[in-house]
Amino acid sequence: MSTANWIELVVFLALCAISTPLLGNYMAKVYGGGRAPGDRFFLPLERAVYRVCGVDPENEQRWTVYARSVLAFGLVSVLFSYGVFRLQGHLPLNPDHVKGTSPGLSFSESIAFMTNTDWQSYVPEGTMGILAQLLGIFVQFFLSAAVGIAVAVAFIRGVARTAGSCSSSRRWRSPVRSRASASCPTRPARCAPTRRCSP
Repeated sequence: MSTANWIELVVFLALCAISTPLLGNYMAKVYGGGRAPGDRFFLPLERAVYRVCGVDPENEQRWTVYARSVLAFGLVSVLFSYGVFRLQGHLPLNPDHVKGTSPGLSFSESIAFMTNTDWQSYVPEGTMGILAQLLGIFVQFFLSAAVGIAVAVAFIRGVARTAGSCSSSRRWRSPVRSRASASCPTRPARCAPTRRCSP
C-alpha cells in the first residue's frame, strides 16, 4: 500500500473510533429511554405519524404480528417502487423523457432496494428520471435501512426480555424511531420510556 492509502486508513479508523461512542450513545437514548436531542421539536411529528397510522405506541405486538407488518411494508415498498419505475415515462420531473424500465429491471431493482442489497444493473442517470430516482431509489435507501434497524432493535429487545431483562419492547416505536432518528442522526426523535417490570 502507498503512503496515501495508509494515511486514509488511519484517518478512517480514527473517525470510526471518535464517532462510535457518540452515535452509540445517541442510539441508546433513542431506543432505550431518556431524553434524546431534539425531543421538543420531533415529538409532535412522531405523534402525528402515530395518529395518521392509527397506532397506539404504548401497545406491544407479538413477534408474528411484527413479522407480518415488516413483510407487508416490504411488499408495499416493492409494489410502489415497481410502479414508479414502470410509469416514469408518464410522471413529472422527467426532463429527458426517459421511458419506463422493463418489467424485469423494475422488479429486480425494486427487490434490490427493498432488501437493502442496492444492486444496480444500469446507469441511473440515463435510465431513471429525477422523480423515479427520488421516490424509487432514494426513499428505498432510507426506508430499507430503517426497517433493518427496527428489526434488529426488536430482536435485541426480545432476546433481552427472554433473558429476564426489564427491557421495553414497544415495537411500534422502533420503526418510527428508525426512520426518524437512527437512519438520519441529524433528525432525532423522542425516546421510549422504559417500563417497570411486573413481579
